[in-house]
Amino acid sequence: MSVNPSSRYRIKKHTVSLPSKYIFVFIVMHVFFGSAHANVVCPPGFFAPVGDAFCTPAPIGYYVPNSGATEPTIAPVGTFVSTEGAVAPTPAPPGTYVPLQGQAFATLASPGFFVAESGSSTQTIAPPGSFVANSGAVSPTLAAPGSFVSLPGQTSATLAQPGFFAAGSGAIEQTIAPPGSFVANAGAAAPTLAAPGSFVSLPGQTEAILAQPGYFASGTGAIEQTITPPGYFTPDFGAAAPIAAAPGSYISLPGQTEAILAQPGYFAAGTAATEQTPAPPGFFTADLGSPQAIAVPPGTYAAGEANTFGTVCPQDSTSYGAAPACRSGMLSILNPATIGPAFDTNYGTSGSYNLGLLDINQADAFDFMIANVSNDLGYADMLTDLSLLNVEISGINASLFSLDGFNVGTVLSEQEETDFAINFFSAIETFFDIDITFSTDQYASFGMPGQSFTFNFFGRFTSLPNQVSAPSMVICLSLCVLILVRSKRT
Repeated sequence: MSVNPSSRYRIKKHTVSLPSKYIFVFIVMHVFFGSAHANVVCPPGFFAPVGDAFCTPAPIGYYVPNSGATEPTIAPVGTFVSTEGAVAPTPAPPGTYVPLQGQAFATLASPGFFVAESGSSTQTIAPPGSFVANSGAVSPTLAAPGSFVSLPGQTSATLAQPGFFAAGSGAIEQTIAPPGSFVANAGAAAPTLAAPGSFVSLPGQTEAILAQPGYFASGTGAIEQTITPPGYFTPDFGAAAPIAAAPGSYISLPGQTEAILAQPGYFAAGTAATEQTPAPPGFFTADLGSPQAIAVPPGTYAAGEANTFGTVCPQDSTSYGAAPACRSGMLSILNPATIGPAFDTNYGTSGSYNLGLLDINQADAFDFMIANVSNDLGYADMLTDLSLLNVEISGINASLFSLDGFNVGTVLSEQEETDFAINFFSAIETFFDIDITFSTDQYASFGMPGQSFTFNFFGRFTSLPNQVSAPSMVICLSLCVLILVRSKRT
């Protein structure tokens, strides 16, 4: 180490007499500095090599902390000395560092690096997720949301690309937008969910796709479009929900863009119908797009299904509204458009029957059954209901006979029947020949006088000791006929 001679100084000896007040100063200086031929004791910041009478200030990069130093101390790493005569080194402040000994100044941390504390001999590289843009940084800057830093020592962050995002601060990588979302621009901190009516099926997309006509995408974040089910349609792009088919229209297949109007003869009730329904018997639809079938008015009929109009009943027949056929009259019995009740009994529909000998003074009876054996409709309706309007017993000794359990006005629907008894009694021997006539509305409008049915019974009341009574035989005969009729109907 060389020393600047101009910075040195020497203390010479004097032999002249000095006043007493200078003796003390001289002694102190002599002790302190010594003589030209002794070691010099230098103050802090100075030094004198052994045998040297001159004190030299510590040079730049060095310091002398104590007095009497014979050499300066080099500034260690992490510190520097920028002036001569320093008594201590200066620690490198935050943002700087000193990597070598004996330095006159600290070095600023480079871009991409930082120094957090004082007295550092090294700079610290900015870790992934952060960067340092300028020199002299005391800390790194975290990558802002929407950007990332994947490598250490970077001077700037990278914006997330379209289709990617970087959530939060300090991201070390960009994240691909998942299905159901997209990122349109660079620097996104979060993906955008697909809006209702759109979808994103693949990752890393920059835009959502509108649902096609016939499809829809409900809610946000849809990953696929949904085909519209039967009963619904979507006519345009970007539907968030399907549209239900309106009353009078239907959609039988999925993925449709429009509804189909019900054809004449058919209807589509309610919303979201998946098929058209044929107008049932007794109803019709005349126009396209009917939401319901219309009942044919009284006096007309609509046979079968899918009728587009009602037909006027044939002459001498009638109907009562919503009719699948007309109730036949006497002149329209054979018309295929007419139907009606069918009167029958356990004695057929007419006839003459010999009751034989009946025991006098013996009250007795035989059963009689009337049935409506029509099965034209298969259900109860005025078109085939049979009304029993009246009954009359006439003839010779008709007063000896009466009906028990028969009610005038009884209405029998299809396959219904009514049972009652024909009572008889005579206290004298006598002959009888009677007619029992039932008035009905068969071959007439419901409840109006129509066909009547007459049954003739004849015989004689007499004394029959110890014999099987004729009424008992009649009762047996009636029961057998009743069983036979019922078995045939079954």
